[in-house]
Amino acid sequence: MTPAKPAFEPPCDPGFEPVILAWRGYLDRARASGGVPLRLAVEREDGLVSVFDTAAPGKDGDPEATYRIVERAVKFLLWSRGGWRVHYHGPAAVGRRLKADYSETGPRAFDVRTMTRVYERPFEVALHSAATFPEAREALHFPGGYLDGFRIGFDLGASDYKVAAVIDGEPVYSEEIPWAPGEQADPEYHYRHIRDGLKKAAAHLPRVDAIGGSSAGIIIRNQVRIASLFRSVPQEMFETAVKGIFDRLAAEWGVPFEVVNDGEVTAASSAWPWARARRPASSTPRATYLAGSTSSLSPPSTSAPARSPTNGPGTAASGPTTSPSRPWPSWPRPRACRSRTR
Repeated sequence: MTPAKPAFEPPCDPGFEPVILAWRGYLDRARASGGVPLRLAVEREDGLVSVFDTAAPGKDGDPEATYRIVERAVKFLLWSRGGWRVHYHGPAAVGRRLKADYSETGPRAFDVRTMTRVYERPFEVALHSAATFPEAREALHFPGGYLDGFRIGFDLGASDYKVAAVIDGEPVYSEEIPWAPGEQADPEYHYRHIRDGLKKAAAHLPRVDAIGGSSAGIIIRNQVRIASLFRSVPQEMFETAVKGIFDRLAAEWGVPFEVVNDGEVTAASSAWPWARARRPASSTPRATYLAGSTSSLSPPSTSAPARSPTNGPGTAASGPTTSPSRPWPSWPRPRACRSRTR
């Protein structure tokens, strides 16, 4: 795919082809041959649409290379934004091939099945004229950002899960609790462990105002669509007992309860001005600071609207005990790579 070798060849991966070089070469070729518009978009939940505008060669001397780079762009958009429908406007032959490949019987059947499961709608590639191509429609969901009050955060990992209690932004309790979720076929195992962890944290608070959590996987509106933590759960049980597991917990606690992908938590917490000045202790889940939910684009407030005290299933015990803070961990130095046969 790459028209030119990179200036630096990675010693651990001598055959690596940076896609940026292929993309630059493609754009140069498109411009040199009288480029024509090529538009891509992915549509996801709530009618949200992400649009990507580029160009295609007017007179294409290498249609196979063109298709390969355009197909990679479609794949990247699907897995970076998510979507159940791909919109396409551009050279007709490229569009027809995308429609055939991204089908139940095509080479990209895995992507089709995955996105169908995530968004619970049949996947499709829609071919458009310039007049019918949709406009971009984006929205930011910025949960939490509040520091005041009594909050619980948790992060679900593959070998342990972390839970913490904070008072006005300061951690008073945190613990890493071992578990083996990927090996368990009964979703009650997952539910009980999360519930018991929340109760442990609540015992260090006089009340619980909100709960925030993070997990690997795809989570939409608190519903688990795909997550490796539940990979051993049969599909029929997944639909009935896993998909709504966080809704079940939220109903029991009766407080704002927000769970999102762990990568989104990291990105959101790093974006907050206070996060750069005051990092949480390394043992405190970052999702603790997403406890509570807001769709507002306003900066985090230190005077959140008052919420009625609720003690949920984990009724508080005695007053809080302070845990020592630990320094923010530094990145490990990379080790020398080992030679390998490609």
